Amino acid sequence: MFGVSAKPLPPRRPTDLPRFDGVAPRVTALTAGAHRGAFVAMVLVVSGVWEFCCGVTDRAVDITGVPEDTEVSRVCEFICYVDPTTAELRYHQHAMLDDEFDFEVYGQLVGLMAKFPQLF
Repeated sequence: MFGVSAKPLPPRRPTDLPRFDGVAPRVTALTAGAHRGAFVAMVLVVSGVWEFCCGVTDRAVDITGVPEDTEVSRVCEFICYVDPTTAELRYHQHAMLDDEFDFEVYGQLVGLMAKFPQLF
């Protein structure tokens, strides 16, 4: 209509990832590798241009496939797929969080999740 054709936008994330069902365990940089072949959620702090560190452990975290035009805040929660063979974190989506995020409480919560998974 009106001589304009719609052009589909390119996908913003890898299409070779499995379907995400909306549930991902909360992990840290130390525990993510235990979830190979699954999606995980990790709260990260931006430490440089496309550089992230785990907000709980303060360890550097590499995430592949983050689109160049992705907008991030200082603190973000990333949903990533953990590659089953390499344990590499592959970007799926993220949410920007408040810069005043309480990492001490979050770290305690992540610790409880490992001990009592049925509650979470």
